[in-house]
Amino acid sequence: MSKYKYIYLGSFVLILFVIYGIFTTGISINEEFPAVKYRLGEEGVIENITIKIDGTYRRRLFSDDIFSGSIYIEGYDFTNDKSGFSNLKSTLADIHIDSKGYGRYNYVKMNSNRNLEYLFQGEIFVKDKLSMITMTIEEKNSSENPGGGWNSVSGILISGPAETRKEALAIANLLMKELMLQLK
Repeated sequence: MSKYKYIYLGSFVLILFVIYGIFTTGISINEEFPAVKYRLGEEGVIENITIKIDGTYRRRLFSDDIFSGSIYIEGYDFTNDKSGFSNLKSTLADIHIDSKGYGRYNYVKMNSNRNLEYLFQGEIFVKDKLSMITMTIEEKNSSENPGGGWNSVSGILISGPAETRKEALAIANLLMKELMLQLK
């Protein structure tokens, strides 16, 4: 009887490893979809743009998920690793995404002193492995925010897939709902 106990225990451990491996295997993402860039507190659309996502999404059991790759935002040349602008050559740092779909993104480059320089950063809200996305766009030295950054009254967002401001706001509200509830 003890011989079967070890076989069952070994089988159970093997099944756990297989499930863990399947769950945490990276999922390749290669998406392109329309998005809308808009300012909160104003009715108009700033710009209809395209977002291209190319990378790997890795789920993790006891920690944040991780996206490694690139997110190209039309109109922001440094977001494209293949841009060819030697002074703007940048990389999207790995994005750690919590269980609610929230993370922070950073576009960085190595400056001439071999120090890391942040070109662009903000918050990102995602659903279903980046099939829906909302990104805050931090502004530098605007009249409303001389130190730079983003605010929830008149900040710029990019949401997709969307073709209208109404669709974009619906996505942002859906994705940011958990965070807004925590802030109350």
